[in-house]
Amino acid sequence: ALLIVFGAVFLTLYVWSVLERHPRTDDATARANVVGIAPRVSGQTIKLNVQDNQAVKKGDVLFEIDPEDYRLVLEKAKAELATVDRQLAQAQDTLHRMEPLLPHGFATAENVDQARTKVTTLQAQRESAIATINLEELHLSYCKVIAPFDGRVINLNISAGAHVTTGIPVFSLL
Repeated sequence: ALLIVFGAVFLTLYVWSVLERHPRTDDATARANVVGIAPRVSGQTIKLNVQDNQAVKKGDVLFEIDPEDYRLVLEKAKAELATVDRQLAQAQDTLHRMEPLLPHGFATAENVDQARTKVTTLQAQRESAIATINLEELHLSYCKVIAPFDGRVINLNISAGAHVTTGIPVFSLL
């Protein structure tokens, strides 16, 4: 009986020393920075360059969205700019022809004012067309979704051909 009690005490002290050297807990938590990766434009994914649990570096292309729709809108905006440029050139020529005629009475002040207004309006339309082109170029650049920092891809649940929507995360980066 003494041997059993001595063995139990020895075993208790041994287990206690092991637990003191290597503490464990079941209620520990690990914190990590998890960022949802969401596209800035909508469209069909044409290329998925990552897999679940893959490590990625900052600047890596994660996936690509079909850029054709955005390319066509950009071409349309460039065509509209060319049209406005031609109209502006014509309006400026008309204004330059009419201004010298005003002092001699061959043109009315109202006609010259209308020509000036048309030039000003077309200049504003030109600036608007340039802003539209810049915006469409930006949208076109968003067709390639790039890793904002080094990390690991988690919760990947899309594949090439899936439709993605602006602002809705398609996977996370840990």
